[in-house]
Amino acid sequence: MKTRAALFLTILAVLSLQSCGVISLPADQSQRVQTTFFGASFGDKGEYDVKDKMSENGIGYRWLFVEKGTWGIENVSFAGKDWSNTLVRFTEKRLSSISFANTFSNKQDATKRLDEMRELLGKKYTLQLLTEPNSSRQIYYYKDYLGNTVFLAVSKLKVSGPDVWSCSLNYSWYKAPQIAEEKALNDI
Repeated sequence: MKTRAALFLTILAVLSLQSCGVISLPADQSQRVQTTFFGASFGDKGEYDVKDKMSENGIGYRWLFVEKGTWGIENVSFAGKDWSNTLVRFTEKRLSSISFANTFSNKQDATKRLDEMRELLGKKYTLQLLTEPNSSRQIYYYKDYLGNTVFLAVSKLKVSGPDVWSCSLNYSWYKAPQIAEEKALNDI
């Protein structure tokens, strides 16, 4: 009982010092990656329930089956931009990631979109560059203290014919890899 009381008083003291500005959380704990999109949150169960909820909140009604656990939709508006392709992924029927992408005929236009989104995201997250600025692929990311991530990337798509470039914005739920690993272990 004394241990509980001491723990409670310690937590109370830390919270009061934090609220007075004497101490503050590290930056990575104050910046949380967005986990709710069009009324649905990471971890929500049921692919069809999630799709219905997102459809009712502006993502549209023309869902396309891509592969098991992945649905696509065209022409979605998000973060003040129009995205030609959006992928919504499920891990064990739980909403686990959402990706927005556009394709471009040249790297300059794709990079322009990347720069616009990097500036917008930079107001909320401390983005880190994962690749060299002059490489054919640029990836910026932020991972919050829970493990949720946001990625912003430009890359050259491997298609026959003229060059095609993609700019994509991806949000991922920290629990998705754990759920997939647990499922794999249970299947053995």
